[in-house]
Amino acid sequence: SARSNVGCVSALSLRVRIDNKLRNIEVIRDQPQDYNVEPFLTDERILVLRIKAFQQETSPQVQEAIKVYQQRTNNIRGILIDLRDNPGGLLSSAVDLADLFLEQGLIVTTKGRIDAPQKFQAFPSHSALKYPIAILQNRFSASAAEVFSAALKEHKRAVVIGENSYGKGAIQKLFPLTQGALQLTVAYYYTPSGQLIEGKGVAPNTLLNMNTAQTEQQVLQQALSVFEKTLAP
Repeated sequence: SARSNVGCVSALSLRVRIDNKLRNIEVIRDQPQDYNVEPFLTDERILVLRIKAFQQETSPQVQEAIKVYQQRTNNIRGILIDLRDNPGGLLSSAVDLADLFLEQGLIVTTKGRIDAPQKFQAFPSHSALKYPIAILQNRFSASAAEVFSAALKEHKRAVVIGENSYGKGAIQKLFPLTQGALQLTVAYYYTPSGQLIEGKGVAPNTLLNMNTAQTEQQVLQQALSVFEKTLAP
């Protein structure tokens, strides 16, 4: 056998015997996909989107998942975004995803001692997704996950369910030294209302008891029950 790559597609050439004749067959390998968003639809027609971290493809994957389930059912009642154990990731990804659900408004502000404050806004749009939104978070939801959660909560675009989030709202940079390097905090994240995330986190609208005796599925069912009470029949 021999291997070859055409563009980003991996091919495998096989020599096989068929009816006592040797033949060459080329097999195109399926491309592995690292999906950061895990979707599923509940029996109550609530679309659950589990987001592991905020990466470059997170917002497009969310859009694609919603599109797929819109085609399967025209009656999605609401979307629950599961951010449990989400450590954050790219600020730009959290901003893009918030912009997907907000028609306009401030998403987050970064403020530091040296650079001028930076404000990240949702672009005015009449095509923002209008489904009711719930966000499930826990004590390990951090950084960009908290930026997203706070933006939707303070714009009253989502109900936040679960625990107080981690409270990691610092932006750090690495400064090389002659020997080693120095990591310094250069700025902080602030919510649309001006609240500091660092050391405080984002408080939920509805607090859940999320002790270690409960499974992830049991916690999710609690959150779905809370969310469903806010939805139209």
